[in-house]
Parts: sequence; C-alpha cells; structure tokens
Amino acid sequence: MDNHEGYELIELWDLTITEQSKDGTHQKSPYQAEIKWLDGNHFEGILLHQQRNDSFKILSGYASSGPYMGSMNFDAASKDGSVRHFQGDIIDEWSIYGYWMAKDLNEQKDIKARWSAFRYEKNCFRDEEENDDSDEDSELSPNEVPCPFCDARDADCTHFLASFDITEPGEGKYGIGLIGGALLDVKIIAEFFDAVSDCYARARYKGKQSKLPKAPKDEALQPYIRAVKEVRLDPKKYNSEEGYCDDFRCDIDDYAYLVRDALLEILDYDVCEKNAATESPCMSSTFHLWFCTDANATAVMLKEKLTGCLADFKRENGIVD
Repeated sequence: MDNHEGYELIELWDLTITEQSKDGTHQKSPYQAEIKWLDGNHFEGILLHQQRNDSFKILSGYASSGPYMGSMNFDAASKDGSVRHFQGDIIDEWSIYGYWMAKDLNEQKDIKARWSAFRYEKNCFRDEEENDDSDEDSELSPNEVPCPFCDARDADCTHFLASFDITEPGEGKYGIGLIGGALLDVKIIAEFFDAVSDCYARARYKGKQSKLPKAPKDEALQPYIRAVKEVRLDPKKYNSEEGYCDDFRCDIDDYAYLVRDALLEILDYDVCEKNAATESPCMSSTFHLWFCTDANATAVMLKEKLTGCLADFKRENGIVD
C-alpha cells in the first residue's frame, strides 16, 4: 500500500450512495467529495450531490491506518442540521466501500445505505531537481511484480496465491475476477457463495410465507450476508425459480469485493497484497496479486474451511443434496 508521504493530501472522490426505498427498490445518488487531510489520519471536507443543490460538511474524519489503507469513518452534517455517519474500508489507494446511517437512533431505518467511493485524482509533489524520465514510481504489470518472499516475477513461485482483475471482475473465475494463482482450483469458492445466495433467493421467490435462511455465524461472512439480504426482485416477473436465483445472484452489490474480502478474513492468514496495472489506448486494467508463504497449503486450508462452512449452512437450513 502507498505511504502518504509525497502525496498532496487533498483528495477528490466520486461517491455512489445506494439507498433502499420503502417499496424495496434501490436508488443510487452520485456525490463528489473533496477531502482535505489535516495529517496522515485526520481529515475534513465537503460532500456535494452532483444532480441537485445538496451538500454535507465532512466533520471529524479519521482513517485508522492512513489515507491509502485501513478503515475510514466520518460525520457529514447537512444544511438542515441532520448528521449522517459514514464508515467503511479503504480497499486500496483508489477505492473505499462502506455504509452511511443516521446518528439519531430514532430516525427511520431506511436511511442506512451502502456507499462506494473512487479517488479519481492523485497529485504528487515533485522535487524540482527530479528527473522527469524517472520511472521508479510507475505501475508494474502483473508479470513484472516481484514476489515479496522470493523476488520471482511472472508469479512463477510457490508463494503466488491469487491474481484478481479488479477492473473486470466478471471476466475471471467464480465471478470475483480471479485469473491466476493457487486459488484457481478452489471450486468451493463458487459453490459456497452461490449456495448461500440461492438459498436466500428461493426464500424471496416463495414470498412472505417463507422465512429467510439461518445465516452462517462466521463474522467474516456478515458483510456478504447483509448484501444478499438487501437484494429485492419481483418474483412475479419470473417464470422459474432458477431464473430468479440467477438474477438474484447478479444483483448483489459489490459481489466480487465482498467475496474477496471474506476470503481474506476466513483465511486469517498472512497474505501480502501487491497492486499491478496494464495500460493500452482507451483501455486499462488494475490487478491485485496475493502472495503468502505457501500458496498451495493456503488454498487447501481455504477449501477445508469453506467446505465446513457450506456443510454447516446446509445442515442448519435442512438442505439435502
């Protein structure tokens, strides 16, 4: 992850805030945020709605591990005096994900909303004597990133756990952008997360008379479960439960991010993440590469844990294969 040294800590962000209306539909609102960093952790700023004259003042902002990693939270005060609280995870130097909600516990529950933000401008201080031709800080492509354990490149080592295409997650395996590494053969990734979403989808398809499934208790899975519960599709528009389940799964917000984050939490393992990028005319891609001390052993460990989680989930909900 980037250190904040050398960066101008006034950052511009595009935010999309998704709120669920009382009728179950989701409404997305575009915002722009200008964040002024007071130091490496604290910030303030302005949050502007891009389609109407609506703004919030960002107060008491704090990033737990600096501006490019860790978690972030802040209060946003509107002109009418109401205050919203934002909290989320800084995934990398470009994006953060989280929720916002009313600070007043007596306010309506539907104020709580998921939000995602993407930094679109990054300014670096340059020493006047610095050679402009220097490429020390340039982005590396995936096959140029050295392994942090053995310095091998092109992921040609026993430490290479996974490579994810962040720009096009749907192009990779299991719907999470997975395109390389030892996790490619861990099919239980798709089996587990699909089984959970399908179980919730079938309950929604049957209507109000059907109770929602008993959710897995593992804390690492709770963000995914919350996102699954937020999906609302009209069963009357579908001719089959199978078609409903397929669209239900596709409608889970930030599916790839949620699954990848859950995998890291489930592993509870020392995974080193590296960023990479490829650029070509009119097209560029960003990648996350995972390395660990023994990629094959870690893949086996993940397979065993997810297999156990799936068995427990099926047993709790009376699912028979």
